[in-house]
Amino acid sequence: ENLEETVNRLVADVATHEDALGFAAETFEGFKEEMKLMREQMAESM
Repeated sequence: ENLEETVNRLVADVATHEDALGFAAETFEGFKEEMKLMREQMAESM
């Protein structure tokens, strides 16, 4: 295949990975918030 096709495929791969990483980061942020709320609730019930 020619260089242009290779470059286009690499760009598409990077975009896909960035979407996946962004989603993972958002999920992780949500998870941290959940953990914080759980810890606060546990502290209150002590």
